[in-house]
Amino acid sequence: MLLNLLFFFFVVILNSVFCKPMVDVTKFSPEVRGLVKELHNSCKAKTNTEEIVLQQGNKGIFENDDKLKLYLLCIWEESALMKDGELDREALVEIFPGDYKDIIPKLFMACFDKFPNEKSTPDRVLKMYKCVLEADPEHFVIV
Repeated sequence: MLLNLLFFFFVVILNSVFCKPMVDVTKFSPEVRGLVKELHNSCKAKTNTEEIVLQQGNKGIFENDDKLKLYLLCIWEESALMKDGELDREALVEIFPGDYKDIIPKLFMACFDKFPNEKSTPDRVLKMYKCVLEADPEHFVIV
């Protein structure tokens, strides 16, 4: 259930904020959708991220916005895919089913690894997203 929740969150909820949804949200239970919404709302509230900033992400526009960086980092940390500034690579692979398992986790890992000397974890996470978007816009998701 937790893996389904994480996959749902990253591919559907955040993807619907930043790009076109890849998964039919109606296939997930109202419970799962509620939990995902809580995570989104929690990170949005904790970081005070404005909706307009998230909407700009829908267009592939990532401003150097500290609140956006903290929001993205919050999502990774609250979902337990990142701890102490490092990706949980095994968990990242586990959350993606089927065909996505061979593409999306590798994109994020490769892009994350491009910035090992970035001292700021929020900056590194934002650079990772920009890298993934540039490298493969078709498989871009907000993870």
